[in-house]
Amino acid sequence: YKVLLQTITEFTMKKTLLTIISAITTCLIFTSCFDPIFSDIRNEVPLKEAQISGFINSIVRYKDDIYLQNGRIYSKPITSNAHGQWALDKSSQITPLEFDYYAQSFYGEYIVKLASDANYIYALSYNFGPKENEGLNEVKDIFVYYKTNSDSDWKKSSGTLQAELTEIAKNYKDLEDKSYEMTDSTKTVAMFCTNTPQEANRHAYIKIGTKLYKLDGAKLASDTALAEITSPAKIHTSESTDNSKIVSAMYINGDVYFSEHIACGTDETATTNAKFGYYAIDKKLYYFEAANVLAKDKNSIELETNNKIISMAISKDSILLGTDESGIKRAILTDGVPAKTNEYVSNSSIILCEPYIIREIFSAYPDKTEAENTMYASMQFRWTETNSGAQYSNTGLWSYYNTTDRNNWNRE
Repeated sequence: YKVLLQTITEFTMKKTLLTIISAITTCLIFTSCFDPIFSDIRNEVPLKEAQISGFINSIVRYKDDIYLQNGRIYSKPITSNAHGQWALDKSSQITPLEFDYYAQSFYGEYIVKLASDANYIYALSYNFGPKENEGLNEVKDIFVYYKTNSDSDWKKSSGTLQAELTEIAKNYKDLEDKSYEMTDSTKTVAMFCTNTPQEANRHAYIKIGTKLYKLDGAKLASDTALAEITSPAKIHTSESTDNSKIVSAMYINGDVYFSEHIACGTDETATTNAKFGYYAIDKKLYYFEAANVLAKDKNSIELETNNKIISMAISKDSILLGTDESGIKRAILTDGVPAKTNEYVSNSSIILCEPYIIREIFSAYPDKTEAENTMYASMQFRWTETNSGAQYSNTGLWSYYNTTDRNNWNRE
């Protein structure tokens, strides 16, 4: 989450909530696309007015919809293939983050992550308030919200889970120096899910400090303790036995496997089980057949990028790989086996380019080719426009639709 380091820099000098949000989001882990390039793109493809701006750390499936967060929560039908159409969640239970000009402080909650399983969708929220006697802001508490598609509103975590969240929230205070990088994974929270096309294969998890739990809305509602996973199966066998570093999960070969690396996925579709699994470590893309998920040695290809891979979206004929400040990279798929390429579909390599961080990238239909698909990506960057060569207006959600007027990446 440290990519949120500039979230609200423009709002208030040193009181920048951005620095704090950067700190609390580090556990997600996360030269240049200059104005002349974007000027040329505008001449060929007029850019849409952004509907969803800000820093987006999750794009997840829930029932027949997709959900995302940028501090607030939005959703739209997964079948939508048109610009906009996002519905803002107007929960009466979640207090939106607001800036009090007179008090020079932020109040309210910032949704930093979403996850879902077959029955529930979950939201990870940080509650902010002024730091006493210092004119700064700090995390006051951390909550998990959950709901079903039949619930009228979100419900808030309580009991044992909430006690653990409140305790670990203490680690997110005093974030004015280098401690904001939160490199100690035993002091952070991470929420993630398998995010599969098949509803039955969707599972959600939360890592609190050194403990890993499977999220279960029914247990949360009855204040029953969540099931702790003490010996999770790891995708990459060289990973440590330290559960505090787990940040992602993959459903393959009838089970869930975990990773310390955030970019992973399979070629599962709405009607077929996964035949191949994929995950990235640094600049390498690893792949394996489903039956070999626990094989010690897995095949890999190394992408030509200056920065690590942090997200991926799988289509029938390709994998798009989001990087940390090197934009997007692409691998072609032949019978599930990836190979690096310099060829791109549409304008993806020009729009999703350096110096942008591609925090999330999402494929609605893994059984369709990249050109036939509906896809979303979130872009952001570090520091300022001047320092990075980026533009604030380009941060937020971008989309690709297989329609005559939108068969190029554009602002969403």
